[in-house]
Amino acid sequence: LLPAPSQPVIFKEALHDSQGPFDLATGVFTCTVPGLYHFGFHMEAVQRAVKVSLMRDGTQVMEKEAEARDGY
Repeated sequence: LLPAPSQPVIFKEALHDSQGPFDLATGVFTCTVPGLYHFGFHMEAVQRAVKVSLMRDGTQVMEKEAEARDGY
């Protein structure tokens, strides 16, 4: 299920979140330790096109778009 436009994506589980700065309930990562962080994500669309942005302090830093595909 996709969120409304301009809203965070909410996940059911985190595959890796050793120090707990990612809040599953809100979809927001809060940096608690200063440093350099690397973020990446992959997505696919089946029934409709999807566009996802990675935001930092309300500013878009990366955007990905997937076109809808039918079949396998």
